[in-house]
Amino acid sequence: MLQAKRSPAPYVRHLFDQFAERYDRQMLDDLSYCAHRILRGLADMLVATEPDMLDVLDLGCGTGLAGDAFKDVARRLDGLDLSPGMIERARARGIYDALSVGDVENLDVCKPAVYNLIVSADTLVYLGDLGAVFRGVHRRLRPDGFFLFTVEKRTEAGYRLGPKRRYAHSESYLREEAERAGFEVMGLLECSPRRDANVPVAGFAAAFQRR
Repeated sequence: MLQAKRSPAPYVRHLFDQFAERYDRQMLDDLSYCAHRILRGLADMLVATEPDMLDVLDLGCGTGLAGDAFKDVARRLDGLDLSPGMIERARARGIYDALSVGDVENLDVCKPAVYNLIVSADTLVYLGDLGAVFRGVHRRLRPDGFFLFTVEKRTEAGYRLGPKRRYAHSESYLREEAERAGFEVMGLLECSPRRDANVPVAGFAAAFQRR
């Protein structure tokens, strides 16, 4: 039986529309969510993060937690999310230059045409096959631009949908798809972006640079 390559977009949209109002409280307080802070730390190690110098796209922006983590280094900060409910919560923060409802596999709705930095915190767990999003991100980055993201860790090869309807990805899969899309892997760190039933969830924080 073939495995689905991603979670259905209507399912993800409905899930997060229902979740939007309580998202920050539940993620931060109940699940110790920290993917946005992990990515900011990775950026500070590898990316030139001088104040107000980067055009940044927050891919799967949710309510804007990652946007808050990067707003001080952003000359322009845009966000994209599948859920209109999450976009409205992000808009209320007043930190984004532009917010769009759309799928992370289709970045055509985002302006400007290219960015220095694209970040995606705890979003790619709803995709199994990451090839399309990697190629799309590569097209929207300036030369030497960075793509920073988190995923959940799979020990075996490839990717697999777990019981929580979130995908986990292996290190070898991420490296192979990075190479195929035209990225150099600058960092791939083991981390725990959140907890589940009070147990740390194993994950990766990745830094890809456009060649």
